[in-house]
Amino acid sequence: MFEVIGHRGAGSLLPENTIDGFKLAFELGCQGIELDVHLTSDKQAAVIHNPVLEPTSNGTGLVGNYRMVDIKKFDAGGGRTIPDLNEVLSAFKNTDLLFQIELKGEGTEEIVPGLVENFGLAHRVRYTSFVHKRVKTAVDSSISSGGLLMCSWPLSPLGLLEETGAENLHLNRFMITENIVELLHAHNKKIIAWDNVIEESTFKSLIDMNVDGATSDRPDLFLSFLNSLNPVR
Repeated sequence: MFEVIGHRGAGSLLPENTIDGFKLAFELGCQGIELDVHLTSDKQAAVIHNPVLEPTSNGTGLVGNYRMVDIKKFDAGGGRTIPDLNEVLSAFKNTDLLFQIELKGEGTEEIVPGLVENFGLAHRVRYTSFVHKRVKTAVDSSISSGGLLMCSWPLSPLGLLEETGAENLHLNRFMITENIVELLHAHNKKIIAWDNVIEESTFKSLIDMNVDGATSDRPDLFLSFLNSLNPVR
């Protein structure tokens, strides 16, 4: 089954990385939600894309310079707060939603797996990062799966996956070819497309190449396209 993963929730529909955005992605029918984490000064996992509070909130400065209780005072859009990872995990614990957690900030690979384990959700988490060592550290300490984020064709995709213990290659959609999809599938690995995946021509191309999933800022459009291919009778 093709995985439609709500990018930062439903990034083009509601403020990104907010509980409301994640809820919308879930209600639309996404199989998973993608979210980003940075550590605060008191070592809490703040769910925010940038290492700084701007431009996704009315705060300024580095996330790492604030305690989580202070970060929650900032507006992430429409009166919404910046959540911590515990809030997100708690909100969807009793669902079957996949949590695709990008380990953005330094040290997140040391803190986040323990938070996930406390909720008993390691089996529903996929750790990703452009810093592949973070994925290896997180995967080594848990039963969660891992995904390597890349924006260019890797010299040895299978070697990278095996070295880090990851099962998924998250490749920029412009770099994906039928050859790399076939290679990964032949070794029981998955390939997930990332970028601003919002156009029907892109949806069709990814499906035709047998890609396993994609993150999208407009999961509603992608899900509607999939439903048009397999209408409910």
